[in-house]
Amino acid sequence: MSLDRRTFLVGGAAATVVAACGGSESSGGGTGESIAAPPSTAGEVGDQGLQVAQLFSPGPYVAALPQQRLPFALVGPDGPLRGDAEPASVRVVDQNGNESTVLAAARFVPHAHEGDDGHDHVHVNDLRYYAPRIDFAQPGLHRLIVEAAEGSGILEFAVVDPRDVPITAPGDPLPSFVSPTVDNPAGVDTLCTRNPPCDLHGASVDTLLAEGRPFVVLVSTPAYCHTQFCGPVLDVLIRTLEDGDWDLAAVHLEVWANPAEVDGDVSDPLIRPAPGVEALGLEFEPVLYVVGADGVVRERIDNLYDADELTAALATAT
Repeated sequence: MSLDRRTFLVGGAAATVVAACGGSESSGGGTGESIAAPPSTAGEVGDQGLQVAQLFSPGPYVAALPQQRLPFALVGPDGPLRGDAEPASVRVVDQNGNESTVLAAARFVPHAHEGDDGHDHVHVNDLRYYAPRIDFAQPGLHRLIVEAAEGSGILEFAVVDPRDVPITAPGDPLPSFVSPTVDNPAGVDTLCTRNPPCDLHGASVDTLLAEGRPFVVLVSTPAYCHTQFCGPVLDVLIRTLEDGDWDLAAVHLEVWANPAEVDGDVSDPLIRPAPGVEALGLEFEPVLYVVGADGVVRERIDNLYDADELTAALATAT
């Protein structure tokens, strides 16, 4: 695995607004420290001190791929806006002033993201986020421009050429690979860093694809996730599957193959990616894939999601 990819995973891209989101404990043996936002993940300060906080990882946005999800939060002088905070308008323009299509149906849907109080996860405490779907016409530097009652904010990000991105996207077949299971750890020394471990490690991805079953895959590492979203989104997946009548298999994949070998130091040069990270072309986490019975990815959700957004994604599998 390239140093760049390891740096993305270790460095915790999109670690915005975490320090202001409530509790600071992470799941399953992590450091428990709140992670400060990298400079590149908060937009320019607009009117009345409003910022647009980046809740997506750099690099996954691809020109000509329709309806890409662009999650963000609004941050005021006192921290993330909560409650009924809602943007009045959302625009995306490129460096030439060309405006991308922001799909109206998803434009102003606020979501509340929470951790599970039962498992020592960071508690996101009703963080309000927005996840509009964007159709980007071409690669290049883009600006997300948000107007709200509290002010305005701008966030710059890149959209890349599809030939430069190996990541598996909606509409692509999910690559077949042996994923670690209880019966076959596949060289992974810790199947699940959640505390307590989840039970989504019973089936391998290649087996589910061969059987023609719809399923969902979540790549996340609760103990070592620097965005601290990995534990909460795993909890949301577990609760949603338990609460609904879903005819879906589910697989949780850890990011690292040998965290125990390096005593939990995932910046150690000897750390290795777990099966699936390279097969899926990932440079960030958490990532959730919803896969139909034909093996094609129906939906992908990067970083955080709540139960409502997850439920809508899972419904696409059937």
